[in-house]
Amino acid sequence: MKPSEGNASAESDYRVPGTWSVSLAVARVGFAEILRDRILLNIVVLTVLMILASVITAQITPSVTARVLTDFSWGALLVSCFAIALTQGASVVGREIERRTILVALARPIHRAQWLVGKFLGVASVVTLNGVLLFLVSCALVYGMLGSDESLSPLFTRLAAASLLLVQSWVIVAVALFFSTFTTTSLSVVLTVGVYLMGASSSQIRWLAGQSEGPARWVLGGVAAGIPNFDVFHLSRELTYGLSVEWVRVFSGIGYGLIWCVIPLVAGGYLLQKRDL
Repeated sequence: MKPSEGNASAESDYRVPGTWSVSLAVARVGFAEILRDRILLNIVVLTVLMILASVITAQITPSVTARVLTDFSWGALLVSCFAIALTQGASVVGREIERRTILVALARPIHRAQWLVGKFLGVASVVTLNGVLLFLVSCALVYGMLGSDESLSPLFTRLAAASLLLVQSWVIVAVALFFSTFTTTSLSVVLTVGVYLMGASSSQIRWLAGQSEGPARWVLGGVAAGIPNFDVFHLSRELTYGLSVEWVRVFSGIGYGLIWCVIPLVAGGYLLQKRDL
């Protein structure tokens, strides 16, 4: 066989890895790194302590035991997922750039957008694992203590609220990753918290825009349209009062959240591509 034929055969055997295979490989590495992070362990321990505190508080107030257990356990789950999504999403890119390990990864046939998507999937997987485990613990605790208490929220409502909470956490991860592509870790945290606070007040901003006139109306309307509406993901009232939830609302909220995961990642991938590393 001629040398040219051998080179042609070698080139034909070589295949550039696909987008998802690259992103999943980066996600696996990122997932393992985050699990070794002490910050993650501290957040999980704090959450477990909050759930245990709900048991003690429920014993002090027996007349509203179901509501206390639901509110405390749900609050612990919300804080835990938000803290992990915020801290890990805002620091993962900056940490890779500071250690210069991003250069090692990008030396391979990897697009920067693929790398960013992989980091998102890694952090989102950790948030999901944390949320699922704590959700199971809280359900076992609540149903174990109260059994078939009529004041408990329907199981579908709890599942729907947990699903929307996870999607909200994914959006926070995507927003934090977007900011981390062009700012420092600390500033990414501040900006992400600001987006969350404005998004949680999106309905009020829209109402204020409707009551305003002139440039203020357009500015407020643009702010409300340019940030995710986190009210879509909140089912705290339904959980507290044991109300049922329509499945259309749940799936529309999940779809809305997935769209808002894609938008920051696309913008962040573009900015990261333009950034001088």
